[in-house]
Amino acid sequence: MRHQHPGCSIIVEDESRNIGGRHLPIPLSDTMAVSSMVVIELPFEQRIEKLWQEYVIERYRHTLAYHGNNAEQAFADYLRDSLLRIKKRLGGQKTKDILNLMNSALELQHHDAFASHRSWLRAITADYYDPMYLYQLEKRSDRVVFKGNHQEVSQWLASA
Repeated sequence: MRHQHPGCSIIVEDESRNIGGRHLPIPLSDTMAVSSMVVIELPFEQRIEKLWQEYVIERYRHTLAYHGNNAEQAFADYLRDSLLRIKKRLGGQKTKDILNLMNSALELQHHDAFASHRSWLRAITADYYDPMYLYQLEKRSDRVVFKGNHQEVSQWLASA
């Protein structure tokens, strides 16, 4: 990229070296580890809507297209397995509580247009992802050069 577009900034989402079962190339993750950061701040409910859209609605559509008649079970298994992978960090009781919310949402999803999935998304975001994200951001706060909403960040990037 640098050779094809010298002088241009490359903007990527801050991720760890491992994203699920995928791994970033070491040169990219090493560069990201020392690069400046811009933080997009979104209200909690707006983040929940984005998560709901991506991890529930879109994931269900893809599961339906791929698994056909077995989509319901495959979707439920995917959500439960994803939660159980972070059980150690989340803790037993919180995992149990969120699993109960998730199971309820899975039962209701075709009656409430998947709306009840927002309840477990709120819980897992508030109890796990937000604290983890804030902890990681605090460790790298010296690299943050700008914070704002989408529009403010876009304007800042365009003028940088």
